[in-house]
Amino acid sequence: MKKILLFLVMCFSLNVFAQVDIKSVKRINFYGVDFSHANLYGLKEYPDDIKNGLERINYLFTTEKKKYDIGKYFQMEEVFYCLETTDERNSRLSIKKMLSNKEYIELNDSQILETISGLDCDNNECGLVLIAENLNKKDEKATYLVVFFDGETKEIIYSKRSSGRALGIGVRNHWAGSIYSILKNWKY
Repeated sequence: MKKILLFLVMCFSLNVFAQVDIKSVKRINFYGVDFSHANLYGLKEYPDDIKNGLERINYLFTTEKKKYDIGKYFQMEEVFYCLETTDERNSRLSIKKMLSNKEYIELNDSQILETISGLDCDNNECGLVLIAENLNKKDEKATYLVVFFDGETKEIIYSKRSSGRALGIGVRNHWAGSIYSILKNWKY
């Protein structure tokens, strides 16, 4: 009897694990990049210029779809762009509060869950958001949490901290370069 019970538990566990295999997901809601918890180190531009540049990064996913092809880089068959929530948050950034003397930080679970909980779209497909963690001008590097989550329950399915080299002229292009670097080199 114990063997049968153990076998059933193992089968159930494997089934649950298979349900969260991110490589099997083929349709996603993409929410863009959320900068609301970003640590900004060494940025010397005026706060309004920083804010304006960061606000405009999400537009690249729709205006330069060939370069920032989310479906291609994440191996998705269908991508629904749900950028409104992150665009709204990014429009309210308080850059002066985000400027920091800490080179790097790590976001905690409550900050990540807070970010995800407010994301909404017209359907309950699996969600994908890039949560900006650090923009470090000294090292010309940015780190992001690439987070896949259940669209209905908001539970995290898969999360990976990734960093990319920042390059380009102007605030938007410079930090968008770090995102492009992550996309080009993406591996699950």
